[in-house]
Amino acid sequence: MTTMNEFERPDIEPEAVHYPPEPDIYMPAMPPLRLIAVLECWWKRMRERWQFRKLYKPVLDRPDAQLQDVGLLREDILWAMALPLRYDAFTALERCRLARLRATGAILK
Repeated sequence: MTTMNEFERPDIEPEAVHYPPEPDIYMPAMPPLRLIAVLECWWKRMRERWQFRKLYKPVLDRPDAQLQDVGLLREDILWAMALPLRYDAFTALERCRLARLRATGAILK
């Protein structure tokens, strides 16, 4: 079995901005669609990170034994909270939890 110090968190990929298709006809009064897509993506990421912190901040007040019962560690939650906005914290925490369970042999690969 591995110890906690030997565990490496999995590599995660940043979320990409999904740009809308370019219209066939571009009218002068059309808004800049790529800018709107970037702003919309940024707003979505900010909202998701706020929801993540709102959900997991009270979890940090729990004892370590309760966190381990659900397969989480305090360090992993703090790591996910500190990720840059381009990463989805929910997905990163879930991948880290599954990688840790695989490393301990609790689940099969």
